[in-house]
Amino acid sequence: MADSLIDGRGSGNSWAVDEDHAGYMKTLDSTGKVSQGPLGRYVSVERDVSDINSQYSGFEAADGTWYIMLQTTSGGDARIQSSTFAVGTTDLGSNWTNRATQTYNSLGSVF
Repeated sequence: MADSLIDGRGSGNSWAVDEDHAGYMKTLDSTGKVSQGPLGRYVSVERDVSDINSQYSGFEAADGTWYIMLQTTSGGDARIQSSTFAVGTTDLGSNWTNRATQTYNSLGSVF
């Protein structure tokens, strides 16, 4: 099942995390067709689901740029309440280690 994220910049695009294919990020245009977007060049390299209320996913591109997605739930409810992102240009490894202290922002403000 995919969780949809709406582009806050009003472009009509939405992003979906395809949970059936971990790490595959696809971009949907306003008609629902798959298109290349800002997240399409990243692949999943890390995942931490040890906390039921905060789940982290790390993604990296071939050029070393990365982002970490933090998805939060509330009170054990499995539905995602929010998805926020931390981004960087190098060293995903140490940033992944320190993922809990990263600064996370909305999708539209970081991409």
